[in-house]
Amino acid sequence: MGNSLKQGLTAAKSETAFAQDGRELMQPQFPKAEAGASFLAAIVDSSDDAIVSKDLNGVITSWNRGAERIFGYNSAEVIGRPVTILIPPDHIDEEPKILERIRRGERVDHYETVRRRKNGSEVDVSLTVSPIKDLRGKIIGASKIARDITEKRRAEERLRQSEERFRVTLASIGDAVIATDNQGRVTFLNPVAEELTGWNHQQALGLRLDEIFKIVNELTRRPVENPVGRVLRDGIVVGLANHTILISKDGKEWPIDDSAAPIRGLNGVLAGVVLVFRDATKQRMAESNAQKLVQLREEQARNLEVMVSERTAQLQQTVLDLEAFSSTISHDLRSPLRAMQGFAQAIAEDYGDKLDPLGRDYLERISNSAMLLDHLIRELLTFSRAGRSELSIEPIDLNKLLDEVLVTYPDIQGSSAEITIKGPLHPVLGGHASLVQVVSNLLSNAVKFVDRGEKAKVRVWTEKHDSKVQLFIEDHGIGIPESLLSKIFDPFQRGHPQSGYEGTGMGLAIVRKAVERMNGTVGVRSREGTGSTFWIELPAAPNDV
Repeated sequence: MGNSLKQGLTAAKSETAFAQDGRELMQPQFPKAEAGASFLAAIVDSSDDAIVSKDLNGVITSWNRGAERIFGYNSAEVIGRPVTILIPPDHIDEEPKILERIRRGERVDHYETVRRRKNGSEVDVSLTVSPIKDLRGKIIGASKIARDITEKRRAEERLRQSEERFRVTLASIGDAVIATDNQGRVTFLNPVAEELTGWNHQQALGLRLDEIFKIVNELTRRPVENPVGRVLRDGIVVGLANHTILISKDGKEWPIDDSAAPIRGLNGVLAGVVLVFRDATKQRMAESNAQKLVQLREEQARNLEVMVSERTAQLQQTVLDLEAFSSTISHDLRSPLRAMQGFAQAIAEDYGDKLDPLGRDYLERISNSAMLLDHLIRELLTFSRAGRSELSIEPIDLNKLLDEVLVTYPDIQGSSAEITIKGPLHPVLGGHASLVQVVSNLLSNAVKFVDRGEKAKVRVWTEKHDSKVQLFIEDHGIGIPESLLSKIFDPFQRGHPQSGYEGTGMGLAIVRKAVERMNGTVGVRSREGTGSTFWIELPAAPNDV
């Protein structure tokens, strides 16, 4: 292939070495000319582009290695054949037009088209076709350079698809988008931007942004600096201040939020600006509603404060009334009861021998009922005071408190109960007087509610769980029916109302109220006939946490 190209160039050089009269010219220059022709042939043959020559009839006269690589034919297969073997049928009409231009001495530059390879596949090429002239200036053929632009076309297609995705994405997002060049002239508007500005893409294209994007301060109505101008000047991301209004082409006003950011090329040079903004009507409305809600809540808080103050005053008055009522109960109700007890005792002493057994039984019942009612009144007073008396919370040593209760309370001390304290007991935080009341009530119940003739056995211990301490009081008495367990701490509830055990039903109610005032809880596990385990839970003392 290289030799054919070299021979063609040498032959052309030899022809031009003779003048028209037949005299030999430039004979001494042949060796130099041959060397130049060989050098030129080597350059052509080593080119990556296809370099092909043809005569004015379109017949191929030379073929380099680049042409073989691109089209798949070797020189022997194509020299002497028409160049149309490389042209697909749907492009066949291009060749006559190109040859016609060559005959007129014109040059065809970078003509992008499609050619066909030997295997039938098509290849995208860029053609540059130039006339070939002899020494007399006569056009004798054409030189064609074909460059494979397949990768270029692929890159262009990828770029086109990328741009299309970019366009579709910007067109479909919910925010308005405007892009400008580095002079601040509009290059793109998406549909949302068209709606808010009142300008369509074609109308706005090429206009300065401030011609279509007119913004003012909502409060002062003064023009606001266009953010794109600052981005172009400083090269930074810029956001709009609050209370910015966009005035559309038809005069409609839109409250907006926006930001503008620079668009930079791969070399970092500022190529333009992208402006993203949105209709802030709903946001402004939400902010307004939120402000109104805050004002409403502040007003409600003030009203609530007044109401609480009024209710507190009423409650304080109610407490005073209850205290007065408690005093009345303590004095006015208990006085007649003490009189009843006194007279019943006097009758028993002075006239007991004159009464028959039934009369003495009635008199004893009157005396016992008066004592029970007096005890109930005292329990009610205790229950009332447990909810409103001053309470000082302090660390309490349960070991000392249990000793105090066992010594102080006669019904516990005088019983034959076997009380076991598994110490040392964990200290707790509570009110001393209230906790004495609680423990004494629970121990009194534990030694009282046992089967007749049975010796009460009671066990006391504590368990610590994190920052809490539980005090357990366990007995092996008659227990509590399951139906009463859920309400055993309610006022006037008795575990065995028909069993003959004395009680007002207020003891456990007093226990719960007192424990709750000390920030604790109370509970019970019990089974009728096998005993009960009462527990109270209080905060652990600091030195035991």
